Amino acid sequence: MKIEMWADYTCPYCYMGQASLDQALDGLALNEEIEIVHKSFQLEPNEACHAGEDLNDLVAKRYGKSYKWGKAHNEQHTQMAAGFGLQLNLAAQTINNTILAHQATKFAYAEGKKELMIERIYQATFEEGKDIGNKQTLLDLAGEIGLDADKLAKAFEEKTYLNAAHADITEAGAKGINGVPFYLINGNIPVFGLHKVDALKAILQQASEQS
Repeated sequence: MKIEMWADYTCPYCYMGQASLDQALDGLALNEEIEIVHKSFQLEPNEACHAGEDLNDLVAKRYGKSYKWGKAHNEQHTQMAAGFGLQLNLAAQTINNTILAHQATKFAYAEGKKELMIERIYQATFEEGKDIGNKQTLLDLAGEIGLDADKLAKAFEEKTYLNAAHADITEAGAKGINGVPFYLINGNIPVFGLHKVDALKAILQQASEQS
């Protein structure tokens, strides 16, 4: 079974969606090899750094709502994430452009540490309030999981993986994908949005039986 997943690191639903996928697969006894292909997506391609800004206020302004609404919105995300075993600290989150993080993920793919890098970036974003739009932050995270930070720095400088990240984003547009998380199973079963573990497990089980 091949599962392609488009996601963006600034999206809490994507963090939950990754956890849901992992837990759903862990709960299935599939007699086939599972290939998971993580693909880049940007909800805000022109996003700037919002270091030091109150996330409740930022969310409220983007939706044209009150501060109280923004706070309740973020608290709802925190409660939802707890259902997947995740502990969000959205009050500390720093919103920034994610294209560097996607390039770092492509680098980790090439180095055989994609799962570790994806998990580490999500944790840094949603639990530790780190700025993943900052090159040094990503170099530090890479070093923590055993990647060569100097090699990643060179990849950033030479933009080695930029085209690969943009190719994923272009592909998403061609497929009509305008929100994430988005899964494509075996190339022909689209699954949009966040699903609870049991619901996603049922979808995967059915896909396995059809393949």
